[in-house]
Amino acid sequence: MQVKKSLLAIGFAMGLGLLTSHADATLWATGPIHADSGVTNLSCQVTNVSSATITDLIVQLFNKDGAVLRTSGVVTLAPNRTFQLWHLNYTGMGYCRITSALSGASQIRGNIQTHRFTGTYWEAVNYDAAR
Repeated sequence: MQVKKSLLAIGFAMGLGLLTSHADATLWATGPIHADSGVTNLSCQVTNVSSATITDLIVQLFNKDGAVLRTSGVVTLAPNRTFQLWHLNYTGMGYCRITSALSGASQIRGNIQTHRFTGTYWEAVNYDAAR
């Protein structure tokens, strides 16, 4: 009876995605770029260039010391769509990490950018591609 309860609990947790491992995940990372909170903001962009929906992306933005500034949680990204993770009012170096347990590297394009508002639109100031 105890074994049945344990197996049921594990199955339930897996169904909820609580035990999903990104240990074998495909990983992309950008190089660091600098943002000045008085002028620019950081953002990570991820685009699905495939014809299939990607259901397990996690996008994270880190400072130069590896501390997480922002995380997306699990993102579902439809074909030909882009997801952006912004971090405003930050000064310093930052980089992005993109992980996906199920998706191949050929399906994703990602980058980090700094942006500044011109008064009319957001202009990209600096850029690095995820590899």
